[in-house]
Amino acid sequence: MTKQTILPKNMTPAMRCFAAACCSFLLLFSLLFSGCGRQASEAPSGSAISHASALISPIASVPLSHLLTASLSLPALADVTTLAAFPCAELSPETEDIFCQILLLLQDGFRRYQVHGTYQVYFSAPEKAYTDDDSNTVMGCRLLLKDIDAVGTDFIYWEENLNFVFDSESDRYTFTWYYEPVMTQDDSLAISANFSWAEEVLENCIYETTLSPDTIIDAQVKYDAVPCPVISDSFFTTSPYFPLHTMSYLYTYQDERMGVYITVSYPALYVSDSDLKKTLNARIRDAFFYGYDWEKEPNPLIPEEMILTSIDRSYFITREDAQYFSVRIYEYSEARRAAHPNEWETGLTLSMETGTVITLRDITGDTYTPAQLLDSGAFHINWGDLARYLDEEGMTRTEKEWMETIRENYQNSTLEDFDTDFYLTDDSLGLIVTTFGDEYVCIEAKLSDLGLEEWSNPNPADR
Repeated sequence: MTKQTILPKNMTPAMRCFAAACCSFLLLFSLLFSGCGRQASEAPSGSAISHASALISPIASVPLSHLLTASLSLPALADVTTLAAFPCAELSPETEDIFCQILLLLQDGFRRYQVHGTYQVYFSAPEKAYTDDDSNTVMGCRLLLKDIDAVGTDFIYWEENLNFVFDSESDRYTFTWYYEPVMTQDDSLAISANFSWAEEVLENCIYETTLSPDTIIDAQVKYDAVPCPVISDSFFTTSPYFPLHTMSYLYTYQDERMGVYITVSYPALYVSDSDLKKTLNARIRDAFFYGYDWEKEPNPLIPEEMILTSIDRSYFITREDAQYFSVRIYEYSEARRAAHPNEWETGLTLSMETGTVITLRDITGDTYTPAQLLDSGAFHINWGDLARYLDEEGMTRTEKEWMETIRENYQNSTLEDFDTDFYLTDDSLGLIVTTFGDEYVCIEAKLSDLGLEEWSNPNPADR
């Protein structure tokens, strides 16, 4: 095989030498002038404080030399007209360095949390946030991400807020705080251009560029960040000498970057019929791993779509025999964007013979409506541990007031409204009801007082 050249085959040796000389001259000329403009930045040096000062100094809106588009391998913002509204001063080496690390961090988030598409990223100048307990200068940087691919909506912007510390000895950054709603892809967290955050960042923007999961960023990762979500779902057991000893599982989901911490303790049932066992435990998982989109069916818990949220779920088995399994599921949750924490309970009752979910209508039939149940006079408040704080007179007075409020709240309710808000004990029917605002309480009535004795456990000791 002969080697091919770009020179015509019919050129004489003299012509070839002349052409080669011309090419060499042109190459030398281009190399001499390609270095005009900004010189390659060196790695940041000096103390963390001087580095922080350089970050706060006035900086410009020019392309990062490290950022290349995946398809063309050209500077991402080569068209300077895009930046006409911004200052034309030069980015300091320190600022270019941290902006590049932020872009790497963002892109890592895009890939980890399956964020697709292309975003315009607007940077404001890093500012000192505070000095931590170790006398480190903690810097903050506010960004705005615009979804370039979004159509049919004005809510195409996402807030991004990061805090970081620079260690001059190791020449590394540590990101210490994150607010990144874009990683959830929850449209309810997107904002429009006239939102105050968007207006402020756009007004004070000193640099912008495009970023996608596929953008090539030719730079070394020099940051430390919290790990990706850690998920565990494992069996654990308690002492066989405990009452109502039941196998349990503990599910944990911890994502420090998104500020999501979830712990779910849930029971596991064992029966000899493998198909029935599978059905029973699938029903239990469905009841414990519910989400918050109440209009959606099914409504699963999706931790990957959450941000700044803590959830703890536990349970109390109220009945477990050959006929029925019934459990109260307690939740305590706290969203840092909400005004206050929340707590509530739901209930689940299963047939141990078929694995089906029992509804309140299955128990009452057409004998009662919720209003009739509450008007029966058979229900009393299950005070639980609250009984320690009330004397008998106080409990009687409070129960009368609360029951009146409960009856008013549920006058127009249906039995189906209680499908996840009731439970069974050996001899009672329990309802989970609200009292004032979001506060709830459990009320119970003897099944015999309601004429529903057939739902009682005939052998309470046989568990």
